[in-house]
Order: sequence, then structure tokens, then C-alpha cells
Amino acid sequence: MKEVRSVTAPMKFFINKNIFSKLPEHTKSLGEKPYIIADPFIYERAVDELGQAYRDSKIAEFGGENSSQEIDKHKSGFETSQADFIIGIGGGKTLDNAKATAYYADTRVVIVPTLASTDAPATSLSVIYTEEGEFDHYLFLPNNPDIVIADLNILAAAPARAFASGMADAMATWIEGRTSFLTDGVNLSEHRASFSGYGIAKMSYDTVREYGIQALEAVKNNLATSAVGKVVEATVWMSGVGAEAVGLTATHAIHNGMTQLSYFNRAQHGEIVGFAMIANLILEGATDAEIYDLAQFNKQIGLLLTLEDLGLTEWKEDEWRMVAEAACSKEDTMSNMSILVEPDDVYQAIQQADHIMQSVKDGYVYKG
Repeated sequence: MKEVRSVTAPMKFFINKNIFSKLPEHTKSLGEKPYIIADPFIYERAVDELGQAYRDSKIAEFGGENSSQEIDKHKSGFETSQADFIIGIGGGKTLDNAKATAYYADTRVVIVPTLASTDAPATSLSVIYTEEGEFDHYLFLPNNPDIVIADLNILAAAPARAFASGMADAMATWIEGRTSFLTDGVNLSEHRASFSGYGIAKMSYDTVREYGIQALEAVKNNLATSAVGKVVEATVWMSGVGAEAVGLTATHAIHNGMTQLSYFNRAQHGEIVGFAMIANLILEGATDAEIYDLAQFNKQIGLLLTLEDLGLTEWKEDEWRMVAEAACSKEDTMSNMSILVEPDDVYQAIQQADHIMQSVKDGYVYKG
């Protein structure tokens, strides 16, 4: 029923320092024996700490892409293990994999992000990729994760690049969400954008802009300060809940189109989103002040700015026409825009965004 407005969120969200080793205290309502899917870089720690905390738990290593094949692998592993529920520990793709696996296995899921790099932890959405890393489709889930647990010490020790990437994704929640709300757009639960979502999206953006620079500086020094906690709430919880309740527009549609090009395989989700936000504002006809303010902030937090920075080695018109066509697909979120956007509009906005980001990279500061 797309006329219904909705807000959906995890049933429980816990955030604190040193909470990782105490996971059983917060998951006991779901059972005693989890099937744990862990990113490779935290796999050994998961074995050492959680193998002791959860008796007879099965800890499996994530394969790298949230593909249908990877989901099938862990669904089979869960069923063989006879576990009570699933825990996903890692970055965005690992967490999306845990959510999708839990959905197909008809069980509960706990999400433990090790990077505050995307809003994947809180959403009832799993982004499915091919085994080669190209965007395939969105899997809309009937429920959000049961529990999300954020250990600030782990998140503050993660690479600053990933932390900055998460801030970009959180800002996009507002850049896209405000338009989706005004157009009475479809949100990620396939309902209508809600006023609560609008407010949460705005708070996500404001929190990053008000505390993001000092939080990033703390993360560079592995410090879990108050500012880090605030920004983690914005990137992990507010951004996910806000985006799901209010919807997406051009930014993520352009991101999804760009992932079809192998140039960008090493760029992080939020880094591509950071660039796509500028193209989004260009499509909307935003003012010089807003576009250059956001571009300058992206530079301040160390995002990759230009297409070359993101990995582009050669501009090929046919490839970018394909990106623009994909971004305007009826299956994506461009339809929530306030104007009719044609592929050629996207093609030109991407080029203009690259020129603007290059000028900012070279030192240009807009003075109004």
C-alpha cells in the first residue's frame, strides 16, 4: 500500500565502548547459539572472543561480495549449524549479507558494524551485487534487524577513510530525503515518505556537519570521543532509519549506475555517494552556495573528490551514457526527484560535478 507513510527501525540499538565482548548480554532474548558471519579482518578476533562467549557457535568468514551465491553459502551453513539466530560482524556488504541470509533462512539477525561507513546496519534492505561487484538489485526485507550493536572502540579504530565515507552516506540521507518528502516519494519500505523520516534525515545531516570534523580527527588518533559517538549514531542509526522512512532520489541512483564501471571497484560506497551528491544538486538546480559548501566539506573530511580520484582512467562516452541510462531506470530511485530527469541530464550533471570537484581540489573557495 504505497499510500501509507511509514517509519521502520531496528527493535533495539545499543552503543557504547567495549561492548563487543559482551554481546551475549544483549542477544540472549534471541537464543544462545548464533551463526556468526564475520569480515576477514575481524574473523580471528571473533573466533577468540565470541567463540568463548557463545558456546558451540559457528563462525564463518564472509567472502567479499553480497552475491546470491554468498547468501546461499551462509544459508546452508546456518541450517547445518542448527543455530538459533545470525550475527553479522563487519562492513556494509557483510551486514547486508547477514540480513539477506537471515531472511532466506527465516531467522532473527543481530548486526555489529565494524565500520561506520554506510547506513546498512539499521535498514530493512540488502543491496545485492554480482560476484564481480556490480550492483544487481535491492532486496527489500519485511523487517529491520532485531538488534544493532555499535562498539565505539572498534569503530574509532577503523580507518578514517571509512569513517569519512559513512559521513557522506549520512549527509546524502538529507540531500535525497528532503526532495523525496516534498515529492511525496516512495521510501525504502515501498511506502510514502514520512514526516518523521524527514526530521531524522535532517538530524543526520546536521550532526555530521556540526561534529564531523572533530570526530574524524579523533578517529585518526583511535579515540572514541563524545563527537565520535554522536557521528556514529548519525551514520549507523539516523542515516539508515531516515533513508528508509523518507526515501532516495538521484544520489544513490547515480551511485548504482557508476558501480557498473570497473574503474570504481576500489572506491568505497560513501566516496561514490559523496561525488554523486554534487551531481544530484546540479540536477536540482541548487545554488552556487550550497553546491560549493558541500564540495568544500567533502574536501575537508578527505573524501575522494573527482572521477579520477575515484579510479577513472579514461572517459568513454558510451560507458557514461550507460551509467546515465541505468541511473534513470524505473527500477531505481530517480523517480522521486521533483523534476523529470532524462539520461542526458545525468550525463551532463556528472561531467559538471567532476569539473566543480576538480576546481575545489585545486584550491578554489567560493566566497559568494
